[in-house]
Amino acid sequence: MRKTVKLFLAGAIALAGVVACTPKEEINPNYNPETGEVLTSFVFNVATANTPQTRMTSGNTQATSSDGFRGIQDARLLSFLRSSTLTDGSHIHDAITANKQYALGHVMSTSDATTDQTKSHRVIELALPNETNTLMFYGKAPKTGENADFAQGKITYLADVTNTNATDLTNYNFELNRIVDVNSSGYNDKYRQYCDLILAALNYITAAELNNENVTFESVNYPTTLKWTEFVTISDAGAITPATKDPSDGSPMCSIGEILGESLATLATIRNGEVRAGSGPALSRTMGDLLVVMNNIHAYTPNTLYEAKAKALADKIKSRIESCFEGTAPTLTWKVVSDVVAATGYTGNTADVIRIGSTGSALDEYPMVAFNLPAGCSQVTVTTTKSTDTDGRVTTPGTITWSYLANVQVFSAASTTSCYSVYYPAEICYWGNSPIRVTNENVTEPDYPQGVANWDADASWTSKNWTKNSHVVSTTRSVAMQYNINYGTALLKSNVGYSAAKLEDNNHAIQVAKNPALSATDEPNAEITVTSSTFKLKGILVGGVATKVDWNFLPVSGSTFAQCIYDKAIASDAIPESGQGADNYTLVWDNWNESKRGQKQNDVYICLEFENNSGKDFWGQHNIIRNGGIFYIVGKLDPDAGRSTTDRSEGVTWPTDGLQCLPPHKTDGTTLKERRVFIQDFMTTANFKIGQLSLQSAYSTVPDLRSTQISLGLSVDLKWETGLVFDNVILGQ
Repeated sequence: MRKTVKLFLAGAIALAGVVACTPKEEINPNYNPETGEVLTSFVFNVATANTPQTRMTSGNTQATSSDGFRGIQDARLLSFLRSSTLTDGSHIHDAITANKQYALGHVMSTSDATTDQTKSHRVIELALPNETNTLMFYGKAPKTGENADFAQGKITYLADVTNTNATDLTNYNFELNRIVDVNSSGYNDKYRQYCDLILAALNYITAAELNNENVTFESVNYPTTLKWTEFVTISDAGAITPATKDPSDGSPMCSIGEILGESLATLATIRNGEVRAGSGPALSRTMGDLLVVMNNIHAYTPNTLYEAKAKALADKIKSRIESCFEGTAPTLTWKVVSDVVAATGYTGNTADVIRIGSTGSALDEYPMVAFNLPAGCSQVTVTTTKSTDTDGRVTTPGTITWSYLANVQVFSAASTTSCYSVYYPAEICYWGNSPIRVTNENVTEPDYPQGVANWDADASWTSKNWTKNSHVVSTTRSVAMQYNINYGTALLKSNVGYSAAKLEDNNHAIQVAKNPALSATDEPNAEITVTSSTFKLKGILVGGVATKVDWNFLPVSGSTFAQCIYDKAIASDAIPESGQGADNYTLVWDNWNESKRGQKQNDVYICLEFENNSGKDFWGQHNIIRNGGIFYIVGKLDPDAGRSTTDRSEGVTWPTDGLQCLPPHKTDGTTLKERRVFIQDFMTTANFKIGQLSLQSAYSTVPDLRSTQISLGLSVDLKWETGLVFDNVILGQ
């Protein structure tokens, strides 16, 4: 691998003759004139280091030369014959058909590297066709250890390749795997079961009512029918506001009625652009806050009949909350599934709503534990029907119905992201695409150059009369791929730190939106003093990815770049008070967009998932972020920031060691040198900063990472390993 790329593998492939060399150039005894093939030995040489690690850290991604080589499995070799369009010294730059393919299986394991930390070999006999002048190699790293799908990625590898079509490159592709699978109807039944039961509980609580029930006031029972929705007015547009008059007689609303109206309006009003967290724990906390309100009403002694009726309704709301949740308000957790089903009268299927942990409820595990999704993938909304009211008095109440958004929306974003569009990281894949060296001498395994530098140097190939840029003939004894094996995968290295000692929340802007009469000095922003435990990094979402790549590890034609990768295998969740946190490594595909050839390539949005451990609630862009809650901030990686728009190669040190095989290609087959955020075989580094005002762009759910209108809240120092750097770019201000 090139010194300019830390995604390091000193790898090479050679093919060596298995018979002794003779003093004259004569036909190799292992040449079969009937098949036109020469029996050779396949030799794989790779630099190794330590044993694999257990998370998507440097070790699992082989990010540096000191990290353990994880081995190569599911290897395939394809041979191509020279022709007028594939001359000697060429590599493959179009999806053509190979002459022959070899399913090599597991060609290297970590145990092969234990005896020598500088080289390792595997020899396999192969019969190469005469006139072979180009070889192509595919392989991937084995997966081992705990949580391997997140720690080491999960892809569908060569799913379309069969024994009958394996020579056709158009069948070679690699695809990211969804974290949550979908059925033929486009949804996951288990996921829907969780959502439907949670919604049943929310709608059960919101629909609280007294249905011809006795309310006692001054020792007299009054049969009462009263709905919670009678305490709010609902407009045609769905605006929910507290009613101002008693629905029974039009008198001014009593104090308990005001509280009931305000609490329902606050609970069910989701402003334009607001995102409302819908994970199990987030809803538990919301219901805990609501129960505090109802407990306060329960402790109140009513002074009028209507206050007594309103208090009885509050007790009904309290009872419904307590039938679905347990604990002491405001700290509640969901009750077990059977209790929630019994309380709500839910009749839907709950067969797959099963607790994974040893204690607690399955609903508290949604969606993080139950589905391995980020908490923000679950976002609730409401639909309403209009109430009939006169001057603040509700005569016919409207309705409020909760649902989950199928597509998660973001403030001022024109598009949405489905929870089914969240994918595992990529896996380490290997790719070789090379012309060959040949010799008529037999070469034993120790005679091959060891390591990248020696393999690339022509001077290392003089002792055995090697011919560069050649092809196999009947006298050929040994064959070597000229180029080293490269990674087909790209790598994101990221870390996060603070650029300010004190962070400001968004309190002032939110309060002014509620009350425009406030002055510039009213309701100042709250401050959070940064410590080493203020926030924890819980996950990384990489937006704008293509899920499927072609034979050359570039996105397939028609890619929408509409999905995201979720990496929750974080090396360390700590964010230090000063400096940057631990490096995290996320395997991704090259994000080359063929439709933008010659233009600026795609921006990439990175969303960081945090846990608030500051000891304080704070206001993000639209919502309150609770202490202990999950929130998200977005940063943008712009490949053209600070770079020439006329020289699109600027900022990247492109291969100079003959590796013109790096795609995409120009019409002459050479590498098209146009920078982009992720390039296969390269590591992109993003150093994120949480700035003084970053919390003002915090979301309580997952933003749409494709949108160019996303509010940004992170400072980004982005660089290619070869030197593309953005210094302290403060975003979201």
